[in-house]
Amino acid sequence: MECLNDKKLAEFLDQELTHKEELKIRTHIEECTKCRDRLGKCQMENEEIQAYFTKIVMPPPLPDSFVNKVRMQINESSKMSASVGKKKQQQQPKRMKKKFIVATTTAATVTLLLGASALVSPSVKAFITSLFERKTTEVSLQQAAKDGFIQSVNKQVTDKGIQLTIHDVVLDPTRISFSYSLKDTKDESVIFPSIGDPKNEIYIADLQGKRLASGGTGGVLPEDKQAEETIYIDQEKLPNHVVLHINVKKLGGERGLSNIKNMKILPDTTGNWQFKIPLDLQKAASQMKQKSIQQASFLDPKTKLKLEFSQLIKSTSRTSLDYQVYLSDSEKQQLKQKLAQTGLSEEMQRSLEGNLQNVYLGYQIVNKNGKVIASTNKEDQRKGILSPISGETLSNKKKRDSFPPLKNLDPYKIEVDHYSKHQLVQERVKLDLQEVKKKPVTISVQGNKLTFKIEKTKAPNDEVPQKLVAVGTFNSKIATDFPVGNWTWVMKDGTKTKWIHSYISNPEDKNRRYQMEFERSELKDLSKPITLELLSMPVYYPVKWETTLQ
Repeated sequence: MECLNDKKLAEFLDQELTHKEELKIRTHIEECTKCRDRLGKCQMENEEIQAYFTKIVMPPPLPDSFVNKVRMQINESSKMSASVGKKKQQQQPKRMKKKFIVATTTAATVTLLLGASALVSPSVKAFITSLFERKTTEVSLQQAAKDGFIQSVNKQVTDKGIQLTIHDVVLDPTRISFSYSLKDTKDESVIFPSIGDPKNEIYIADLQGKRLASGGTGGVLPEDKQAEETIYIDQEKLPNHVVLHINVKKLGGERGLSNIKNMKILPDTTGNWQFKIPLDLQKAASQMKQKSIQQASFLDPKTKLKLEFSQLIKSTSRTSLDYQVYLSDSEKQQLKQKLAQTGLSEEMQRSLEGNLQNVYLGYQIVNKNGKVIASTNKEDQRKGILSPISGETLSNKKKRDSFPPLKNLDPYKIEVDHYSKHQLVQERVKLDLQEVKKKPVTISVQGNKLTFKIEKTKAPNDEVPQKLVAVGTFNSKIATDFPVGNWTWVMKDGTKTKWIHSYISNPEDKNRRYQMEFERSELKDLSKPITLELLSMPVYYPVKWETTLQ
């Protein structure tokens, strides 16, 4: 299976696919580190966006005196415009007169709003200013645009009656983000914007044509009928002058989507939409700051896991923390030997090996006054503290977490309080699904009591109207951090062995009571017993590692 495009990734996260498609994608994610990293990043970004918008407070209503003043100015402007229009009526058509009045009135209103915003509360001023900002799926990109690190493009290419418009580009030497929209020129209808098909090429090149970065992740802004695409830079930084290449060969083909906000869903359409957009990053590059990290290497003697921090980078749209987590060569060899004894196919072994090496760090970044300014802890995030977005894997196998840009890079301390990773286990659970359907069955799995039961799905027309779930209270050794929080199972049905994925819900439960849901499309037949084999489970490892920036 090819790597997931942005449309499929979004549909998967929004649960808009059929069960067969979900299973196919989940199997691919288990095997593909790149797509697994992208999925983790998208989910963390979704959490950040949701957390941000739950804090938004509408500005207070404008004072009556202010509103009346605006109305008076508009009326005076309209009268003045009408007077001017009468004098020039013989020289200008009536439609021009109306256009002139509207333009003058609009200009007067905008000017008055901007001028008067200094006389009202800061929240009102911020609200008025926000009317002129670029909207985006990520708060950090929006702030970079507000700070002036944005290049207007507004170029269109039309083919097969479909117009692709590139609106603008947010400039950051560590990532480039552009916004775009699609329109049907035949009826002027707006098309659901998506250019993430694998056949399309989106990349950054230097002035000699050498590719520096490609691919990316996207997001849709239904309210604005636009979308954005972000290319992440896998190097120290880009040259000051580069070219953004957008070569679109295929549009449409979205499945599982209905008409969204009056946007048309385009069928598979091939064509040729090409853009070459020169970008000037000189101003953005001048804002970049980097600091290396002292005492950056740590080793857990129990698991032989090694952690190395390298640097903290501040750019126009984010602050990034680079680090690497890995096992020694001897530990990797021992892991391969253990996997060979599982009896799984080589393909399944490779997939499980990647899952066992996936590590999640739990840490805080603390300033010189002892204040936590960024944290992976959910409790800290609920207090408004920045949440790092994890997910980027660089070509040198380093990880890159990012969060909204810090004001400066004063001496900071990084405190790691735990990490989570999968541990290889082999424990079989035999279930007679007919019996489970009649009455829940409680079984102890790795010291955790799980109650298996069959539940009906909520969707009335679901192709699989029932699901297997396991409810239990997990002990403190079990980790629930995303993206390592899910348990890895295989289902043995006679001579067949296949993945059956389980996904944990209720991650915020303080009593550590969770529900594990199993893949429905693999459990259509409840007439015979099955054997579930737990292959790996996420384990919580407390540590106390600290390091500082130079």
